[in-house]
Amino acid sequence: MKNVFNRNILLILFLLHAVSCAFAYETSSGMDDEDEATEEEFNFEESFLKTDSVVSDWFNSVTEGVDIFLVGKKMVKKQKSKSEIVVTNTMYSRESQNLTNLTGVSINPRFPNLEAYWNLKFSTYDDTAIGNRPQGGYARQTPQEKKYAASLGLFRKLNKVRLAFQPRIELQDPLKVSHFLTLESLADFKKFQVNPKFQIFADASLGTGSFQALNFNFPLTDVYSIAQLNEGEYQERIHRFSVTNGVSLGQILNERQTLTYGISLYSNNQPTYHLDAYSFSVAWAHIIYKNLLDYQLVPHLDFVRDENFHGFVGLIFELNLRF
Repeated sequence: MKNVFNRNILLILFLLHAVSCAFAYETSSGMDDEDEATEEEFNFEESFLKTDSVVSDWFNSVTEGVDIFLVGKKMVKKQKSKSEIVVTNTMYSRESQNLTNLTGVSINPRFPNLEAYWNLKFSTYDDTAIGNRPQGGYARQTPQEKKYAASLGLFRKLNKVRLAFQPRIELQDPLKVSHFLTLESLADFKKFQVNPKFQIFADASLGTGSFQALNFNFPLTDVYSIAQLNEGEYQERIHRFSVTNGVSLGQILNERQTLTYGISLYSNNQPTYHLDAYSFSVAWAHIIYKNLLDYQLVPHLDFVRDENFHGFVGLIFELNLRF
């Protein structure tokens, strides 16, 4: 199994190297083109950017047409559309386990004329899943279940608090309906920021429950910052309360690359409240093209109670393509 794991690591590193080489033109644009980039590389980059622009313009024109059709007239001034399509490919590799590869598509059309705070979403993954969204520099370290679903979100700003209500339909047989009500805010103090969040949910699979978070961010310099993660989730059906605590050190390498060094602690109340696992990770994020193409590489070392806290090495590679 270790040989399989090593082969998976080499495969992911090879893909990462291939991506970096394919877009080497971006980082060497200030050098002599004859020395640093061939004509074929330039044509590939030009074709890639043109294709992305064509798809993006087509999608924006479709959403604008639907928006005006629903309202009957244009009510807002011309503004840059925020509609986007995101294709995400994520590979998970962990010692003693097989490589897992998942691909998802998230479609997020915006209709500014329909109402400033309405947002209609369709996605192939559960982007409302509690505890599965990376926050504060922490990356998801387990494969996310792929679900085809549609949600209609109503968003409001109550002073400095953001209110969101999202009914959600999972497109499967039989259909499943879930509801999420979220309150979230961001308080900016002189030396740190606080991000409180509270959510109650009625999930078709998990049942009813609540999620709460109180996260902090402490900027140290223009390059370094410290984030503290405090999150908890209660599932009423199984009477399970799960808690995540963590600390991370973020480092900005340049405008497009960052490093995050983190440690996370995972606890739950079954059978009694205890430490269930802890993990060390280093996340390297690189924006190849702003608002277009980026990737994240996260090696991590996990210690799980069910495995007698024996350390297991893992690696995550995520690639995002935006239109």
